[in-house]
Amino acid sequence: MGCLASSTKKKTHMSDYLFSKSTQALPDADQFVAHTPSRDNPEWHDLVDHTLAVAHLAESFATPFGGAATARYVGLLHDLGKFDDGFQNYLRQCFRFDRGEISEKPQPGSAPHKQTGALLAHAENAAFGDPLAQVLFGHHGGMKNRQDTRDGAQERQQYAVLPFPALVERARSVSPALVPPFPDPGVLYPPAIRTREAAEMYLRFVFSCLVDADALDTEKHVSPDTARQREEATRRSPPLADLRAAFLRDQERLRAEADAAGNGENPVHQVRRAVFADCLARAVERPGVFTLTVPTGGGKTRSSLAFALEHAVRHGKRRIIYAAPFTSILDQTAAVFEGIFGENTGIVLEHHSAAEIDTPSDDATDNGRETALRRRLAAENWDAPLIVTTQVQLFESLFSQRPARCRKLHRIADSVLLLDEVQSLPAGLLRPLIEALKTLAAAFGVTVVLCTATQPAFEERTPWFRGFDPRPVEIVGDPAPHFRRLRRVRFETDLPELDSSALAKRLRSEPTVLCVVNTRKQAIELVDALDPDRTDPSVFHLSTLLCGRHRRRVLDDVRARLAAGLPTRLISTSIVEAGVDVDFPRLFRALAPLPSLIQAAGRCNREGRRPWQDSLVTLFRPAEDRTPSDPIYKKARDKTVNALRRAADRGEAFDFDDPENVTAWFREMIRELNDATDAHRVMPDIRAFDFPEVARKMRLIPDDTVTVLARAAVDLSLDLDTLLGDADRRGGLTRSDWRKLHPFCVQLYPNQADGLSEPVPGLIVYEGSYDPKTGVPLLHDPNDRVRPHSPEKLIR
Repeated sequence: MGCLASSTKKKTHMSDYLFSKSTQALPDADQFVAHTPSRDNPEWHDLVDHTLAVAHLAESFATPFGGAATARYVGLLHDLGKFDDGFQNYLRQCFRFDRGEISEKPQPGSAPHKQTGALLAHAENAAFGDPLAQVLFGHHGGMKNRQDTRDGAQERQQYAVLPFPALVERARSVSPALVPPFPDPGVLYPPAIRTREAAEMYLRFVFSCLVDADALDTEKHVSPDTARQREEATRRSPPLADLRAAFLRDQERLRAEADAAGNGENPVHQVRRAVFADCLARAVERPGVFTLTVPTGGGKTRSSLAFALEHAVRHGKRRIIYAAPFTSILDQTAAVFEGIFGENTGIVLEHHSAAEIDTPSDDATDNGRETALRRRLAAENWDAPLIVTTQVQLFESLFSQRPARCRKLHRIADSVLLLDEVQSLPAGLLRPLIEALKTLAAAFGVTVVLCTATQPAFEERTPWFRGFDPRPVEIVGDPAPHFRRLRRVRFETDLPELDSSALAKRLRSEPTVLCVVNTRKQAIELVDALDPDRTDPSVFHLSTLLCGRHRRRVLDDVRARLAAGLPTRLISTSIVEAGVDVDFPRLFRALAPLPSLIQAAGRCNREGRRPWQDSLVTLFRPAEDRTPSDPIYKKARDKTVNALRRAADRGEAFDFDDPENVTAWFREMIRELNDATDAHRVMPDIRAFDFPEVARKMRLIPDDTVTVLARAAVDLSLDLDTLLGDADRRGGLTRSDWRKLHPFCVQLYPNQADGLSEPVPGLIVYEGSYDPKTGVPLLHDPNDRVRPHSPEKLIR
């Protein structure tokens, strides 16, 4: 960061600069500075002070995972290039431009500095220094691979005024502490880092410590008030022991209310209490990897939090991170957590692209501005006790090479990570994802809890897929009795073949029914058959062709009609299956992989108000080719058919309520997938420390989709014309603008819709019609090739 204009987030005018700097002079010729004065701080930022502060902060951040010496070393070297005359002159020219003394603004990047520390690390120890050079050279623009780091550092050094040896000697003469000896290789990597895969992640965490420390100390100079507010929020954050006490009090309240209402002997409440007790009991066990297998409605959310809080307090963990694949789950979970701990307290940070973490507005109340600022600051580096996020946000940050996304990574160390609906992890990325979770548990003190009603066999070991070793510990000692006790549906597995017309006829005969199909095309065909004029208030549709605001409204309306006992027919893709709290008496489900069938059944008789024998789930074969063409999906579907047939051949009904059947199904799938669990060949790039290539491949949402604003979906809550007009005059959209637009956006493939425009750079707008029930018209559906439970079909 150089010129003031690039170091402040709030837009200012030249008169502001002149006023704020009118009494400030250039630094002495022999003073080395890191940053210019800012709007909020008239002082120059001393380079030695900044370097030592960053080194100290980075060292403290890395201490929990044994990386203190490495983080301190890169902290001391990260701004070594700023001792060059070229960079010092660049800052002085920036200052003079801001004061209006010169008319030409210095060109950003004309005085590079990040290369010097990288070159020194390489020169000190080529074998061990090269990876640290990647960290140092990437601390502004992002980590590169080894060759590009070497080439880029050497190229940038040509623009320095002082030769490399003279530059290093100058820094040493100013303060010997700024040019430390290369650390002993024995302390560079902690003992727990035993593989190249673990070393690669270790470098990511060191990088995270560096960029967060650099950002925090720079913020302290540029915006002292913001830094003070951040520090105050950290000081006021309650210890996890207090959160545990508050949670247990709330749990006792729920128990008392259930007993007072006469529900204490209800099977659902009994299972929830048993699961809760198991979670508290298992929390004393040593940190590692756990599974939590709980049937739908068994209280998994609260019980997993009970385990996490008790485990964190007993074992000194620093925070709890809850990650799920669906924003619908996150909305519900964040609401549950905030109901326990209070809203706007800073305890619960909901961080994903659909969460409103905006810059505080001037017209907000003082409390509202403080809350918004606290959330924004915490989201930058996850400095909060309880994080609620998406798997996309978690894993794509974990495999990113960009400073902004990696900044929060070091906060994951020494945490409890709750991964909900873990069966939704994409099969093609499964090996690198599992390898990452193994490393987090083994080397970074993370306790991982895999939560689901359909538990995968992640302990399976094959030549291509290496699962957890030792095997994860199941928190609920024997989940099977809970599944049998909470049996709520009866499956029909004759698998009749139904075309859209026959299926629509069956649905018309049911006043209240949920039908889940595999493709958006069939969902729309069924809505067309049931409600061609879009006048039937009982017919609803749910898919990713609806914007987020529309989907939430559909679910609110469906829940209201179900509660009122009104006829309700919901036609949905698999987006409804996991985490969506709806309760239908009848379900039709197109043939799909076994976990999808069980998850869909969780939306039928969810609360157990009806006898399970009367709550029918009909599995059917779509007569038309209505199956995603993804070969992994087809293999999973066919394996499900084979499991049903084997049971029939034995003269038995397949037991969907036996969790071991699901785990056995996953075990067989993983064995047959072979190297398809690393479909993009990520693991060789991880071992080569090729950070950009890993980031490119580890995309849980495909790059070939485009976020599109559906103009016709925008409601009166947003003045779109004013927002776009302001953005056009400003030259682009702000983060706050994007947050306001997000609820009205859909993910489309470029050839999927006509009538696209770009009124503001970077914003694609769909200008066509928007159906009140089916959303954006479906011209072409390449997304039908995608597995229904993969995050590619879900909203981040």
